[in-house]
Amino acid sequence: MYAIDFISEFSVNPIPEPDTTLEALLRQTEEHDTTLTLTTSRRGLVNQVNPEAVAETLEITAQHPRLLGVGTLDPRYFLNWRDDLQACVDGGCVAIRFAPGPQNWSPETLVFEHMVEAVGEAGLPIIVDFKGSDQALSWIRKVAE
Repeated sequence: MYAIDFISEFSVNPIPEPDTTLEALLRQTEEHDTTLTLTTSRRGLVNQVNPEAVAETLEITAQHPRLLGVGTLDPRYFLNWRDDLQACVDGGCVAIRFAPGPQNWSPETLVFEHMVEAVGEAGLPIIVDFKGSDQALSWIRKVAE
């Protein structure tokens, strides 16, 4: 049987709480006998430069075969987002993660819709971190239309 951690994140620089260092992530995968872990650089989930977050995710996951890369896109920084997506595809990311909740942006934007469409065309699933169930339900209903 395979145990797959649905989504995790790591950071190169220690963050006090919770401990999201790469070392902590690797330790947890060992302790819980996790076969594969979908992960992304925490830099892609906070207000960082997205291409750097994608590069960090690809670098770390290339070094650790049990970690599967999940790329990030951020509609607030829409210039060159297609290049970021292509880097994720070329680098072997298994999904794309959006973080409207933690990054405080609305998923009801045209650029986000274009990003979601392009990710779908690339054949990758998306993971969306919402702020509360109301935001999630609103977006799910919109996508279902």
